[in-house]
Amino acid sequence: MNEYATRVQQQIDQFRDVNIHDLPEIFHYWSNKYVRPIIESVFECSRFCDVYAGQFRRAFLISNNRTVVSLGAGDASIEVEIALSLLASGEKDFRIVCTELSGHLINRGLERARKAGVSDHIVYEEADLNTWRPVNACAAFMANQSLHHFVELERIFDLVEHHLAPGGRFVTNDMIGRNGHLRWPETKAITDYFWRQLPDNYKYHHQLKRFEAPDFVDWDCSAEGFEGVRAQDVLPLLISRFGFTHFAAWGGVVDTFLDRGFGHNYSTAEQGHLEFVDTLEMVNSMMTKIGFIKPTQMFAVMVRDKKAPCKVFNDMTPAHAVRGPTLSHLFPAPGAAT
Repeated sequence: MNEYATRVQQQIDQFRDVNIHDLPEIFHYWSNKYVRPIIESVFECSRFCDVYAGQFRRAFLISNNRTVVSLGAGDASIEVEIALSLLASGEKDFRIVCTELSGHLINRGLERARKAGVSDHIVYEEADLNTWRPVNACAAFMANQSLHHFVELERIFDLVEHHLAPGGRFVTNDMIGRNGHLRWPETKAITDYFWRQLPDNYKYHHQLKRFEAPDFVDWDCSAEGFEGVRAQDVLPLLISRFGFTHFAAWGGVVDTFLDRGFGHNYSTAEQGHLEFVDTLEMVNSMMTKIGFIKPTQMFAVMVRDKKAPCKVFNDMTPAHAVRGPTLSHLFPAPGAAT
């Protein structure tokens, strides 16, 4: 088995028996308090499924096309919610084509769609998106937490651009941090500072079932499978190919402490834990605003028109969210435009 085939199998095995939506309660405290207002400001709704559905309704109307393709749909949890949202808004004649590599996730997705009563609108294609291509034009493409798993990003984005119907939209909620979900040096320095303040019992990694004390270990998640394999390339490549109509970005320092690994060490019933999260977010927001660190997640809507006006939050444009391989963006050459 060659290296690529090995990684494919690792990717399938990684999500075989995992509940990919099992996030800690402290994560939901943070996301509701801090991420939700960003989403509401940019998209004028708070549920992610409604963001997608709203953009798809516009694409249906403008493109006169009723097909959405989901790139790497997993178990179709968000796609089923989108279908329900579209139906609730009066849309009837549409279909969401879910492309997915894992047969296990496909089976779970089909069962989820059946239970929700949207099987007529959810269609699966078992496919490796690094080699797959659609047959017909589509009103919209979506990628929900999947782009950071793809190796052939250039090919996939070219595919989207070529098959997007006139007036169509490309909508994604995805990771845009460093490859392998590593921290950039400036972000790791802040992470290390907070890590050193924590008692050792808050350094238990619930997924790996071990303590990471005393020092924070920055794991490269792309060492097996395709987790975060080209995360840092996602946004620059999108900017080079598309225009943006909506862009929201967040994350950075807070990710380490609130995700599945360490987030379960905290309780929303403990005031001190909430204050710690609030402090993390305050530092994260300040450092992001001045450009010292860059966000790690985005929700974006793209179109073919590169001159399209873009709605953003706190002046965080797509270009501003990109982090280069060095901090040269903080130290322009003498006489250079700033």
